[in-house]
Amino acid sequence: MREASDSPTPATRIKNSTLTDEQLARKLQNDWNKETKGIAVEAPISEENRAMSGGSFSSINSSSSKRVFRRDQEVVANSDSDTDSSEGLEDMDYLLQQNTKKPPAPSPREQMPSQITVFSKGITRLKKSILPPTKKYKFSIDSLVEETRKNKKQEEDFAAARAKLAEPNLESAPSDSVEKTLVSIVEDDEGGSKTERLLLAMRRTNALQRDPTWHFFRDDVEGQSRRIFPKSCLPRKGWASMFKEPNKRDQAFMAGYARQVFRYQDLPEELANWMIDELAFFPRDGINTEYINTLECCPGVLSSLLTPEKLNDIFHRLGAKDVGADPTKVLAPSFDSPSRPKQLLPTGLRWIVQLLQQAASDLTQDSQVQALNILLRLSFDDSINFDVPLRNIIQDTIKELLESISDAERSQHLQQVINNLITAVEDPVLQNQLVTSLPTSSPLTHRFQRRLALAFFLHPTPVTESLTSAALPAIIYDHLGTSPHLQITRDFSYTGLGARMSLLDKAIGPGFSTLSFLAAPPTPASSSTEPSASNTNANTPLLPSPEEKAFNESIDLLAARIKLLSNQITDASTSGMDRCEAKSVCQRLHYRLEGAVRTRGRRIKGVFGDGDEDEGKMIFKRFFQKDKADVGGVM
Repeated sequence: MREASDSPTPATRIKNSTLTDEQLARKLQNDWNKETKGIAVEAPISEENRAMSGGSFSSINSSSSKRVFRRDQEVVANSDSDTDSSEGLEDMDYLLQQNTKKPPAPSPREQMPSQITVFSKGITRLKKSILPPTKKYKFSIDSLVEETRKNKKQEEDFAAARAKLAEPNLESAPSDSVEKTLVSIVEDDEGGSKTERLLLAMRRTNALQRDPTWHFFRDDVEGQSRRIFPKSCLPRKGWASMFKEPNKRDQAFMAGYARQVFRYQDLPEELANWMIDELAFFPRDGINTEYINTLECCPGVLSSLLTPEKLNDIFHRLGAKDVGADPTKVLAPSFDSPSRPKQLLPTGLRWIVQLLQQAASDLTQDSQVQALNILLRLSFDDSINFDVPLRNIIQDTIKELLESISDAERSQHLQQVINNLITAVEDPVLQNQLVTSLPTSSPLTHRFQRRLALAFFLHPTPVTESLTSAALPAIIYDHLGTSPHLQITRDFSYTGLGARMSLLDKAIGPGFSTLSFLAAPPTPASSSTEPSASNTNANTPLLPSPEEKAFNESIDLLAARIKLLSNQITDASTSGMDRCEAKSVCQRLHYRLEGAVRTRGRRIKGVFGDGDEDEGKMIFKRFFQKDKADVGGVM
């Protein structure tokens, strides 16, 4: 009987089409529950169907096949009693699945018409939609248009920034001005944090750092007109006819005929001026050497011709700045971009420098000092540093000029040259570049380099002591502790500190002493209680002499002060490259003082205090020494 009530009757199948709207909605709801919950729901029976099925069958069906549903779940009724005693109890499965219950499915009326199929027997089933699913694209037309607008705006900003950074007045500006320009160019949409991070990264990597450079020559150099050969200065003789025609004149110089003639004939000053102009402004490699050799054969002409005024005029016409007329004029540095091409040098500069090298000993002392002032300012030009052959020629010429000055007046003239350079070169980076460019191939040039470096480092304290004076270490020690340029503060220039410590390194050199104590062989320490020298072992450590000990103590004093200065440079590896380089220079100088300048290597403290290790060995040797008498008695 229960099975008969579960399936729809034939009358129900026939009368499905005559159901009312309310009955049809109830039927759809029951079918939906059966599809989603897996429960077969009894279709509603109309009054007509009840009449056709009979009363007894209906009573049995109503009594025995009654099903109870609770929360859309079928519950089996109690078979022992007529009353349902479990109606007030909660379902165990519901209690267990209370936290994991899925949201109820939408009703059939909420579904789209295309997703519901109604069959004739009253069963509804879901079907896939005919329409394709809506695709969600990563980029839309609006986002692409907005992105294109932003990219176009960024390109315009970058172009404006490049144009502003490429301005001539900004090329020679220091890094602070460049930072301000970048801040004004970069538009920050993040409340200033983006610009701040950009500037911090640039400062840390020294992206905006531009070291000062020196340019000896001007940018606007005017071309020089060629002089006519002075035929009127030559005598009316047969040998002079060779110089009147250009082709024969070149052959006379190339073959050495002109040099041989002017060994015995006076060289006219007009002809000497013409050859100098050819060397400087219209050089030819094949014949310039013969011009220099011919001028060298006439020392009297060169000494009277190459005056300080003439030297200033030659270099001024080559394009040099007005630094020769006033040696004390301050040199203005340039802050060029690293991408800027190097300045082109005059083609005749090399020949004029070679002429000064050949005629160094024939010049007057005033001309020698003036030539030295000019070449010292030329030696550290930014373009000269990249032309190695020309730089070597300049260094050789400076060496010849220094050695050509008489011994009686050399100290006075060189001190005047040093004073002029101290006044003219104020930037420590330029000072270091100048000292580095000087020649050191002879003892005289090396001493000149050390003295100039020491004068730059101790400025404004005048240097009156010689390089071998024992008082210099104490002067340097005091300067390290009192100079405002060496006291590390918040807005401290670590680039200047590195340059100054490099100057000090060059000034110290092998040390402020003649090292005469190294020439005499040291003798082992002796006293009345020690054995005689004949019984002393060959490996016995020898104590240093008082002069050597005083020298090493002065070096240890400087090394300790420089190490203290190096330890004050904090965050040298992360804050910026300038700090790292300055700390590296200080550490290098400290290690060189301890390991190279000190005569006995790095100082090692003994076990008995501040004494040297050799003194400790001597103490142990005396402690274990046995008396000869005791040894003889034992024997």
